Parts: sequence; C-alpha cells; structure tokens
Amino acid sequence: CVSAITGKAVLDLAGADSSTPEGNAKIENAVKALVTMPAPPGGQEKPNPLANIHLADHFFWAWTATNGQVSVSGKTATASQNVDVAPGARIRIGLTFETEVVEVNKGSSPFSFTVKDEYDGPAGALTLYIRDHTQVIDFAKKAYNTTIDPSMKAEAVFLLGRVYHYNGDFVTAHAYYEECVKNDPTFVPGLFNYAKVLMKNPEEHEGEDEQRDLKEALGYIEQVIKITENVPEPYALKALLLSRMSKGDRKQEEEAIRNFKSAVEFDPKNASLRSLYASVLRKEPSKFPAALLEYKQAIGLTEARNKDPAPSLLNNTAVLLTQPATQNWAEAEKLFKRALGGKDIASSITADASPETISYVFNLARLYEDTERYGPAATIHRLIIKVHPNYIASYLRMACISNAVGDMHATAEWLEQAFLVTPANEELMALIGDMWSRNEEWEPAQQIFEKILHEKSRVMELYAMVALGNIFMSSLHTVSGEKRDKFLKYAGQFYNSTLTKDKYNLYAANGMGCMMAEKKELERAKDIFTRVRESSGDTVGSVFVNMAHVYLAQEKHAEAIKSYEHYKKNFATEKELTTVLLYLSHAHFDWAKYAEDSDGAEAASLDERYRICISYLNDAMVREPTDTLVAYNLAIARKDFALAVLAKGSKGQRRTLADVEGAGANLNEALSLFTKLAALDENKVKVQFDVTKAREYANFISGTTMGDWENHRSAEAEREEDDNVKRKQQETDQASAREAARLANLEAAQEEALERDRREEIASRNAAKALELNSRLKTVGAAATKKGKGKKKDAPDGDAMEDDSDSSSDDAGAPAAGGTTAKDLFGEDSDSEDDDAAGGAAGDDYAPPADEGGEADKPTKTGIAGLFDSDSDDDDDAPAPPAAEEEPAAKKRKVVDEDDDE
Repeated sequence: CVSAITGKAVLDLAGADSSTPEGNAKIENAVKALVTMPAPPGGQEKPNPLANIHLADHFFWAWTATNGQVSVSGKTATASQNVDVAPGARIRIGLTFETEVVEVNKGSSPFSFTVKDEYDGPAGALTLYIRDHTQVIDFAKKAYNTTIDPSMKAEAVFLLGRVYHYNGDFVTAHAYYEECVKNDPTFVPGLFNYAKVLMKNPEEHEGEDEQRDLKEALGYIEQVIKITENVPEPYALKALLLSRMSKGDRKQEEEAIRNFKSAVEFDPKNASLRSLYASVLRKEPSKFPAALLEYKQAIGLTEARNKDPAPSLLNNTAVLLTQPATQNWAEAEKLFKRALGGKDIASSITADASPETISYVFNLARLYEDTERYGPAATIHRLIIKVHPNYIASYLRMACISNAVGDMHATAEWLEQAFLVTPANEELMALIGDMWSRNEEWEPAQQIFEKILHEKSRVMELYAMVALGNIFMSSLHTVSGEKRDKFLKYAGQFYNSTLTKDKYNLYAANGMGCMMAEKKELERAKDIFTRVRESSGDTVGSVFVNMAHVYLAQEKHAEAIKSYEHYKKNFATEKELTTVLLYLSHAHFDWAKYAEDSDGAEAASLDERYRICISYLNDAMVREPTDTLVAYNLAIARKDFALAVLAKGSKGQRRTLADVEGAGANLNEALSLFTKLAALDENKVKVQFDVTKAREYANFISGTTMGDWENHRSAEAEREEDDNVKRKQQETDQASAREAARLANLEAAQEEALERDRREEIASRNAAKALELNSRLKTVGAAATKKGKGKKKDAPDGDAMEDDSDSSSDDAGAPAAGGTTAKDLFGEDSDSEDDDAAGGAAGDDYAPPADEGGEADKPTKTGIAGLFDSDSDDDDDAPAPPAAEEEPAAKKRKVVDEDDDE
C-alpha cells in the first residue's frame, strides 16, 4: 500500500535521531523508501509527488557532512580547508553542537569563522555539517511537475520559496510564495511566510510602496489567524506589522500591543515572543516599565532552560535600565558586561569583533558618560577608535566628554578628526550645532541646522527643525519689540512644520508649549505640557521645568516647586544642578513676595519661604563659588528677607528680637556680597546682572537701612522686655490660681470621702438589721401557723378549749401577733441622727394609742405590712402596730438592744 509505505517512511524520518548510527540508518532506509515509491494508479511512469514533497521537506532540515575537519575554541571555529559557510547559516559541529555562523574571518589562514554560541564540548577535530538545499530544490520541482493537484503544487512551491527565503534571496522567495497562495489560498505556511517576505522587502521601499507591501502582508496574516486558533506566531507577526505601519499612530500601536499580548498569553513560556513584545512596548516611553518586565521575563525563561540569554536581549534590557522611568545604573552595567560573554572590555574590542559586540561596549561607555565617569568612558572610546578608526560615534562622544569637562580645545580636535573620517556626516553636523547652542552662539548654530535642512536629510530633518525652533525660543532674551515677535513666529513655524510631518513629536510639542507660555497663553501652554508629559510617560525631563515655569507665572507656587523638585531628582545632570537650584530659589522667593502682600496663613509662611530660598542659593554657591549670578541672587534674597522682617512692625505682624537680629545678620551678609559684586570690572569678568544696581544696593544698606535696623532692634528689645515682665506676672498669677484650685479640690475630695464612708457604714448597719428582721418574721410566722392549725383541729371538743387556756398561759411572755412595733424590732435604725434622738425621747415602750372600737387587740396585717409599704427612709414615720403587753415588749426590746450593741 503506497499510503502505508509513505506514512511509515515519514514517521521514521521524523522520529530518527541523526546523532546516532542507528538513527542515521533509519533515515537512510526511509529516504530510499520514498525515492523508490511508485506513483499512484494510472501514473506508474512518473515519480510519486507526495513522496517527493516529503523528501524535499526532509532534506531542508537534514545535515550534510562536509569534507575536512574543524576545531572549536570558545566561539571561533578553525577548519582544515575552506568551507562554504556564510553569516546567518545554521551549522552543526560534531554530533550535538548546533549554532549559527556570525562572521567569516576573511583572509585568515587557516580558514576560520565565528559562531554565535560558546563551545564547551571536547577538544579535537570534529566533522562540520551544513544544510545542502540542492536536493530540496530537486525533489520540490519534481513534485510540482508531476502533480495536477493545486494543494500539492502549493506545497511544492512553498518548499522552493522556503529554501530561497532561508538563504536570503527574498525576490525569488517572494515569487514562489506568491504562486503558492494562488494555488491554495488556505495553505497556512505559505500565507505566513509570504507575509514575512513582504515585511523584509529587499528593495526597502519607502513611503507608499512600503505601506502597500505591509498592508498586503497584514491581509495574509489575518487570513492565517482566521484559519488557525490560539496559535501565537500569527498574532506576534501581526503585531510587528502594525507597529511598523503605525508611524506614530496611537490606535495602531495599541492594536499591535493587544496582538502581542494575545500571542504571549497563548505561549507564556516563549522567551522569543516576550522579547519581541518588549521591543514593541519600548517604542512608547510610557510603556518602558512594562517593556522592562517582558525583557526580564525573557531572560528568566531562557535561564530556566539552562541556557545563556542572547547578548542582544541582555543589551536591550540594559538600555532600558538607563532610561529615567526604569533607571538602575548598577544593574544596567552588569547586563552590558554580561552581553560581552564574560570577556573584559579590552579583549572584546578586537579587529574581528562583530558590530554587535562593539555596540555593546559603546553602550557601556555611554553609561559611564551618563553617570559622569568620564575617565572610563574616554578609555573605551579611545580603544574603539584605535581598533576601528571609522567608528564615527566614538569620535562624537569624545567631543561631548571633552565639552562636559570644559576642555574646548580637545572638543574642537575630536570634531576635526571626525570630519576627516566622514566629512558629510549629518549626525556630526547636528552635534556641532548643539554645542554652539549650549554655548549660546546662536548664529553659527542656526547656520549648521539650516544646512542640514538644505541637504533634505530624512534622518535629521525633524531634529534640525526642532533645533531651529529652540534656537529662536532660547534667544528671545537677546531681542525685544517687533524682533521678539518675529522670533516667536519663526519658532512656532518650525514647531508646526515638525508636527505636520510627525504629529506625535514630543519635543516639537514641548517647544510649542514654551511659545504659548511666552505669549502669556498660560492655560494653553499648560495643557500642551500636560499632554506631552502623559504621552512621554514622564521621560521628557524639560517638560517638568516648563510646567513649573507656567505654574509660577500663575502664582501656583506649590505646584511649581513640586515640578522643579521632580526634575532635580530624576533628570538634572551634575552640570544642570546649579540652574535647577536657582529655579527653586526663585520659586520660594516669589512665594515670599506674594506672602508679604497677604494676610493670615500666607503671611505666616513668609519667613520659611525666604529661609528655603536662601538655603538653595547657599547650596548653589557651594557648587559654583565663582558664579556671580548666584552671588547676586543670594544678596538680593538676604536683603529682601531682612526688609520684610523689619516691615512687620508697621504691619502689626508678630516678630521677635531674634527675628530682628537675624535680619541684621542678613543685611550684613547682603552688604558684603553687594560690595564685592559692585567692585567687579565688567570688561574683565562676564557678569549676568547689573553692576550699577549692586552698587546702589550696597549704598542703600550701609546708609539708612542699618540705622533703621538699630532702631527696630531697640524697640523690639524694649517690647520683648515688657512682654517678659507681663508674662512672668501672668505665670505667677496663673500658678497661684492653680494652687488655690488644687487646695479647694483636695478639701472637696476629703469631704466627699468622709461622706462616702458614713453612708457606707449606715448602709451596712441597715443591711444587718434587715437580715435580723427577716429571720424574726419567719419565726413569728411559723409559730402563728402552728397555733392556728391546733385550734382548728380541736374546735369540736371541750378539752381543746382548756388546752387553749393553758397554752395562753404558757405563751404569756410572747407578744401578740402584730404587737411588736417597728421601733422594737429595729431599735435605732433611722438614717438620720435627728430621728435617733426623737426615738430616745419617746421611750423604748412608746406605742401610739389604739383607734376607737378596740381594734388594738385585733391581729391585722398592719404590723408587718406597714414596715415595707412605706417609701420613706425615716422609720419614725412608719405606722406603728397595736401595742403588746408591757412586760413581754420590754423583754423583747432588750434582746434587740443587745444585738445592736454587738
């Protein structure tokens, strides 16, 4: 069965291990089976097209041994004879070491080439394997010519296109892929690779041609996505296409990011996908943190497979770590060095080093330069120039380093050398223009950037337009009147032209905001700066300074200071720090002036604002002790602070003797500074202030101001002395009042304690008597119950009456029921001492007279109930029960009195 033989052969080809003799034998047998495969019924005279397709696919991936041997040391392979290898080609050395050719060392003897990966296998001569694609072409053409099935024809020409694609012949590959998708518009590999070739157009079309090819490629990728499901590669390719097509279009950029996110979600452990995703994210500064995270994920996934991350991945991650939003200098330095593969800097800069390696070393030098380690940076650039004398970027950086350290002679020499290497280099011209601008040499700077525009440079055109706009903006202070208006107009025209070509150019937008601010259109300026800040992800430092300027013009001092501080902390270089300190001091100075004209909380903050202002200026003086502008500003701040303190007296604002004495110290310091500044010779020293003003201020302070200060000090000392006397008297009075209050509180507390003890004692006595009463009532009740029961039982008999008589005689000493009074039972139980005295006067045997009708001898509930029905705490007010016989009552009273004594 043809299908069975084909299937078995294909499975053997796919499952055999080519690194073992048994695997190679299995592959050889499978190839023979496919080569000898008969054609389908009805076509015995032709080869089998399906077998040829499988053979072509096999030989595309198969390794073919070359003649001769190679030995590998590190990343350098040395061959015993010349080998047909080219940069980018995949090779295998021995049975297991697969890698990629990076560079062929032309002219070397013996023949050698550099590979991508470090070899760590056994030493010795090894067989070199390459991929011989001639058999692929042969079998694919046979398959194409022996079938009429469109899908098989499509697969055959796909295999042909893949060979040419692999070897860099994009034109031929394009033709074969185009025929492939015509034969079968649903053949996914053909659609996918055709889109990739359209992206890598060898003619590098620009403008409309490039956009046309990219749109066509996008259409094919979208077909692939419709046909396949949850496959990451099509989404990733679509994202790359959209990113290239966007040209700054935010919607397309966001769609690209969404597609890459989908690709990563389908295959989250694919390090290559994450690295590509990061490359798209990093195009927008606001997404730098997200891009950095993806790069780090890619590094981690690679290391988890016990492999070293690609040097390009390490380099790209390190570059992101040098950006303000993701800055980590120490980690970036480690990654740049790691990208060198463990080599030191000197051994990495060799004549046969790859361009990528030189760029990694160059980036490390830029890091040293950005962190103001100019010595190591210059050493690296000199090494690069020595080994690669045409590497123009290092000449330019050496010029920048020389300029940064103030060596203008060396700066000029490096630029001259660079011109000798590349006389028409636009980047070099732009760098020189920037240097003229930094030195405020506006005319030569303008000429250079206009020359770049005249050359119609696609790379530097936008840069030159923004630079020209900045020149007109920065030189506004040198002109006035109509000329100033013209400068603003020219600046606006350059910024507008830039934004017309690139509507997302943040630097042009930032310049436009500055122009609006100069025209006093502050709200429009602030809106532009806000949008630039949001779009840049806080990576354009100058926008924070410009925002602060606008806030200051609007008297929003707190917001201005916050913006200046943010720039100082995150963007300011060592050289810029003095300027930023002047900005901050001016913001606090302006706030202090605003507070002088205000009342309440603003006025209360006046001293603090002046002190902070002076503190910033002192810091600037420490950094730049010879800067006359800083000294002048410091003198102004001290003078105005002193005058503001003295003026508080006439405004009725609070001040102290210490404040006035501090004002005197500030006046003396200001006088000293103004005197020194007034003595400067403007013909010999470049000054940025009015020397005449300094002289006037010095005379003003030394004349009337110091005399006024003496009067203020005397008045404040006298007032403070009076205040001290009053305060001491008040403190004495308050202390006396506090002592009197303390004694009164103590006496009240003692009385309260005595009253509390007395009440507790009475309550205790009452509780004891209540218990005694309860006990006696139970006894009386029990006796009455027993007697009542006896009478009821004997009533019918006469003897019972006699017994009752005898019983009465026996109980003569007991009180009649209800005959005991509350006084007899409780004794002296009143809660008040007056009640006790009244009870004693009435006598222990006192009982109120009986009501008419002889009810006194009649047992009732009054004697018991009356004791508890009363709400009064006074026992003398309770209704008394009928009197009992005198003698038993007296006897009972004695018993109670004895209990009371106990």
